[in-house]
Amino acid sequence: MKIQEFQIKRYKSLLDLSLDSIGDLTIFIGKNSSGKSNIVEALNLFFNEFDSSIEKEITPINDSIWYDRIIDKNKPIEFRLTIQLNKEDKEKILSNQNIKDLGFKNEGNNLTIDSQIVYIEPNKGRWKITSIKLDDFLLIKDGKLEKKSIEKTIKLPKQTPEPSVTSTKQQTEDTKLQDIIQFISGMIKGKFRLIPSIRDAFGEPPTAGERISSIAPDIQSNIIKLQQSLVWADTKKWSQIKDILKSIKSTVSEIDIIKNQIFVSEEDNRFPISSIGGGDQEVLKLIYLLIVDDSIFGIEEPELHLHPGLERKFFDILKKISETKQLFITTHSPIFVDKSDLSNTWIVRKTNMESKIERLKEEADLKKILYELGHKPSDIFFADKILLVEGHTEKVVLPILAKKIGIDLSEYGVSILPTRGKDKGKYHLKMWVEITRDAVVPIFMILDKNAKNELMAIKNQNLIEEDHTYLWEKGNIEDYYPSEIFAKAAIKVIEKDYSIKLSDEDKKKIKDQTNIKTIEDILKKSGKRYDGWKVEIGREVAKEMTERDIEEEIKKVIERIARTFK
Repeated sequence: MKIQEFQIKRYKSLLDLSLDSIGDLTIFIGKNSSGKSNIVEALNLFFNEFDSSIEKEITPINDSIWYDRIIDKNKPIEFRLTIQLNKEDKEKILSNQNIKDLGFKNEGNNLTIDSQIVYIEPNKGRWKITSIKLDDFLLIKDGKLEKKSIEKTIKLPKQTPEPSVTSTKQQTEDTKLQDIIQFISGMIKGKFRLIPSIRDAFGEPPTAGERISSIAPDIQSNIIKLQQSLVWADTKKWSQIKDILKSIKSTVSEIDIIKNQIFVSEEDNRFPISSIGGGDQEVLKLIYLLIVDDSIFGIEEPELHLHPGLERKFFDILKKISETKQLFITTHSPIFVDKSDLSNTWIVRKTNMESKIERLKEEADLKKILYELGHKPSDIFFADKILLVEGHTEKVVLPILAKKIGIDLSEYGVSILPTRGKDKGKYHLKMWVEITRDAVVPIFMILDKNAKNELMAIKNQNLIEEDHTYLWEKGNIEDYYPSEIFAKAAIKVIEKDYSIKLSDEDKKKIKDQTNIKTIEDILKKSGKRYDGWKVEIGREVAKEMTERDIEEEIKKVIERIARTFK
C-alpha cells in the first residue's frame, strides 16, 4: 500500500493541513518547531490508533494534542487518509465476503478512511471511525454501514417487520460492520513506523572506559537473531543489509556475532558495536529496520551523527529503498534537500501557532541552473529572506556598509545570493521569483543596469513588487567607491594579498585612473593568478569607508531592504 493523500485538522500546530499526490520519498524541511514532526506523528497516531472497533476510548491522552489547546467536543481532531491499493491489497479486499456482498468489484484503487479523536474529559478521548470508502463506493458512513449497502446485503421482508425481525436485522448489520472494520484494521493498524529524532544511548557501560551503544538492546538482539537464522527469507534480508553497508563503505560492513554480542571487524581486530562511531551505529540500526520491517516509515532527521560523506551515501540508499517502501523524512540537512526530487519536498513554516506547508515545484532545469550559478536548492529553502545581488563583491560589501549605518542584515535573517548575471549573460530573474514564491521566502533584488530588460519583464508580469527591486543608477557597486579609498585599497590588495610588486608607474596609473579596467589591465600584465580580486578590493574599500563616505543612494537602498524585511 502507499499513502496517496493525508488531511489533518486541529492536531497540535496543524489547524488544517493537506498533503496530496504523495510520492515514494517525501521530504519535510523547516526550522525547529515549525511542525515537521507533528505531520509524521499524526500519521503514526492514525495508523497505531486505528482499531477493529468503530469507537474506542483513548486514555491517557494529553490535552496539548488539540490545536492551540482549544478543546471543544464539537471540534474533534480529524484525519482523512487515502491509500493507493496495490494488486495484493485488492485481492485481500476481494477475499472478504461481506465486502464482496456489498457489490465491490476489482475496479477500485483507493481506500479512503475518515476518523476523529473526540474530547471526552481531561486526559480522556475517543477514537472514532466516521467513514470508509473504496474509490466512490461507500462502505461506512457516520460510523455505520451505508444504508444502500445494508439494503443490498440484508434480505428481509418488505412488509413492516416484527420486533424480532428488526432485532435480527440490527444484529446482522452489526456483525457485518464489525467484520469489515476488523478486516480493514488488519490491513492498516501498525503499518506506519516512526523513528523519532531523539535516539539516545541505552544502558550502562559494562566496564570502565567502554561506551554505551546507541542501538537499543531489543534491536541488537533482533539483529543477532537475523544473522543466525537459517530461514531463507531471513538469510536474504541479512544479505541485503550487508550489501548496503558495504556499498557505503561503513565501518560496520563486516559484522561478527560472538557469544551473542555484535562485534565489528576492522583489519585484524574486532571491536564491540558500542565502541564504533555513533554515525555508523545509526546507519546499521536504520538499515536493519528498513529492510526487516514492511511498514511505511517516518524518519526524523536521519542525518543525525552522520558526516557529510556518509550523509550523501545514506541518502542514495534511502532513495533506493523508497522504490519499494514509502518513506517520510524530516530533515535539516542541506545534503538531503540538494539530492532530493524537489517536487516531493515540502517546506513547513509556522505563523503564529499554525503550521503551513508549501510543496516545491521543480522546473526541468532548476537544479542545473542553480548549480551553474554556484548555488544549491538548500541555499534558498533554508533561507528566511533573500537579497539577490549581481555578484560576490556585493555579497561582501553590502553587509559591511549596512553595519556602518547601523543596520545588521544578519539580524533580519537575510541570505545574500549572487546571480552572476553579467558573467553568465542571463539573470534568470523569473526563476528566482518563482522558486522563492513557492518556498514562501521574501526576496529583494539589487542589480546592475545590465539586468534592466529582465527586471522590466518580470515587473510587467506583476511577478515582483516594485519596491522589492533596485537598479544601481551609476551602473554597478564599484562606481560608488570613493576614488582615493579605492586606489589605496587596490594597491594594498594587489601587493599584499596577491604578492604582485607594482611599479611606481602602475601605482600612479591606479591613483589617476581608478577604475576596474585600469586595475584589470595591470593584473593581466603581471602574469600571475588574480582570481577574486574584485571581491578582495571591495572588502578593503568597504572596511575603510566611513558613514560619511557612503553615498545617499546606497544608504536609502539598505534602509529600504531593512523596512522590507522587518
